[in-house]
Amino acid sequence: MNHKALVIEDDPTIAQEVADILASLEHGHDFASDQETARQRIETNGYDYVLLELEIPIRQGSGLSRVQNGINLLDQIRASSHMRHTPIIVMTDHGSDGPKLAVRLMKKGAVDFVNKPFKDGALDRAILDALGRKQDRRSPLPLTAPKQFDGGTMTFFPKTVELCGIRIVASSGRANLIWRILDTLRKKRDNGKYIAYEGSELAKLVKCRGGQNGVAGAIRDFRTNVTTLMQDELDVTVGRQDVIRSGGQGYRLADWIETKTAGENENAVAPQKNLQCHLQCHADRGTVNIHHGTANGPVNGTVNDDDGTANRRGQIIEQIRLGTNTKAPAIANAIGCSLRTVKRDIEALKAEGAIIFDGPAKTGRYRLQTPPQQNNLATKASNTTG
Repeated sequence: MNHKALVIEDDPTIAQEVADILASLEHGHDFASDQETARQRIETNGYDYVLLELEIPIRQGSGLSRVQNGINLLDQIRASSHMRHTPIIVMTDHGSDGPKLAVRLMKKGAVDFVNKPFKDGALDRAILDALGRKQDRRSPLPLTAPKQFDGGTMTFFPKTVELCGIRIVASSGRANLIWRILDTLRKKRDNGKYIAYEGSELAKLVKCRGGQNGVAGAIRDFRTNVTTLMQDELDVTVGRQDVIRSGGQGYRLADWIETKTAGENENAVAPQKNLQCHLQCHADRGTVNIHHGTANGPVNGTVNDDDGTANRRGQIIEQIRLGTNTKAPAIANAIGCSLRTVKRDIEALKAEGAIIFDGPAKTGRYRLQTPPQQNNLATKASNTTG
């Protein structure tokens, strides 16, 4: 057997059909018919790919089969340290709401979406395509591996909390249970280590009416939300223990999380962990200088580069300056970044006046913006020569 799959399916008829398809491909497999069994298999085994039916029960013989169960399981697989880059193919019979659901699932990390009943070898092709993209990094449609989270700054505002600039607690401040939990967990001992709390102790400190079970539920939901938000917004994979850790000593913040209250040290120059950007792009149409997150020239203002933003945008500008890659997909491939992130950075650079799109939508290209003063000098030089 060349490959082994985890098949998550609670319909015996579909399960047998999938087993026949995998046997035809000479692939091995394990079955899980519920969310609980799937979690156990994920924790103890490694798989080359996952076939996931969304509408599954929580545990065998009990609980309703819900689409959200499968979506939650997708998030959990993506958060698992040894499964975060494993291709996940979703199998579903939700044909009527398929397109909208497919987009949502792709954003969460699924690589393909196959409708039931399987027709014309659709599942076979999806499996082989996913494995081909995983093995051949030169494929025109590569499976882009997100960056692994390696810590960051958690900023507390009166009503919200941000991690690496992404809002992870939406509203309500102290009225929000997870806000109170995070605010408690950011307290440190004299040695600089975060204090760990048992569930019952933490529940009393944050005045959780549901006790330690309420705290556990809030933290579980928070972990899922953070994983989704960081992957969607920054293309960064966050494991379930990467922000709030548990077990052994109790609940505590991970050591690589720094915390601050909004307004603290706003004028201080923080060390730039990932920034190695001293880029000077001298072009016929202008000059862009990016140095430690500050852009002068066509790009105005200060760029927060805690997540490598200035470095990445500098690479985008360099690709446009060279003129070989002037479309977003080509730029994304050239700098090894996701298309979504590149498009977001391009829109920011356009808004700042660093670049413009020149020509029709299908055949046009991005180019560096010409600074007004250079336009005036060029006009004067032309008049003088004439």
